Amino acid sequence: MQPHLGKVFDGLAKLEFSATNAITAMFSAEGEKITFGGAEVQATSMVEEWLTGVETNMYKSVERVALESLADYAKTDRVSWVTKWPGQIIILVGQMDWTQQIEQALSDPSTGNANLKEYHKKCIGDVEGLVGLVRGDISKLVRKAVSPLVVIDVHARDVVVEMYKAGVKEPNDFNWLSQLRYIPHPEEGVQVKMISTTLPYGNEYLGLQGRLVVTPLTDRCYRTLMGALALDLGGAPEGPAGTGKTETTKDLGKAIARQTIVVCCLGRFTAPTERDPKLGFEGGTLLGMLSPAAEYSGLLTYVPTCCLALPANVRPDLCCLALPCLCLLR
Repeated sequence: MQPHLGKVFDGLAKLEFSATNAITAMFSAEGEKITFGGAEVQATSMVEEWLTGVETNMYKSVERVALESLADYAKTDRVSWVTKWPGQIIILVGQMDWTQQIEQALSDPSTGNANLKEYHKKCIGDVEGLVGLVRGDISKLVRKAVSPLVVIDVHARDVVVEMYKAGVKEPNDFNWLSQLRYIPHPEEGVQVKMISTTLPYGNEYLGLQGRLVVTPLTDRCYRTLMGALALDLGGAPEGPAGTGKTETTKDLGKAIARQTIVVCCLGRFTAPTERDPKLGFEGGTLLGMLSPAAEYSGLLTYVPTCCLALPANVRPDLCCLALPCLCLLR
């Protein structure tokens, strides 16, 4: 089963087995390891049962490690801290701290804008610290973990200076509400907010995957797709080939830790007609992924103009079915 784990999970590539054939940890394709915190999943002949246990422990482990890392963040030098924790976790905790710091800076409207200017200096120091780290002699695993964090930190630094120049001084300003904000909740876990949308952080283990450089167009796509997710609707990135529609959708999946599946149905994916409403699903059903008249609360992007949905037995936390070009669907 291990060679096929990458088809089931987004970043999980290998499992660690004990002498009693119990699963105790998971590895990414790059070799990063996260333990199950003492929990074990007994592998039996019922593959679907122990894979469900692996999935459950994956979610719990990512959440547990994030809380442990957040506690360590407050008492450890940042440059040293990023070398001790998994790549996905340092990005998540960094975003939670960034959100908290800006919320505190804007808590008093009379000094909010001036506080942003001071916080911008800290953001510059954080980026320079990471740059100094990656220029030094570090392991390949740490370098792969820190590189995406540099991308995220540069965007965070730019957002702060843009808000300062725009005169933002209170937390209800649209320039701040329109950013992806990560807020830890004691009972509901980490919540990801953007404008009026609030989604739970999915805790899908991502491994050491890269992240896209965030542009103003990326932000606009995020706002649209996050709003669509909140309304159980589909998204419709449209544009010329090679402009980043699919990759932007996949990167949003990484930002909210939801598994993202990319399927290409090519020319066999045709629009349905009144005479044969199932015709449009021919290409998808060949892959065992698509089925008409099933409820699906995720993002969908695909080629032709036809309705589409996923069967009920597909994992409900799937973020999107991304195919190049056009779509809209519930």
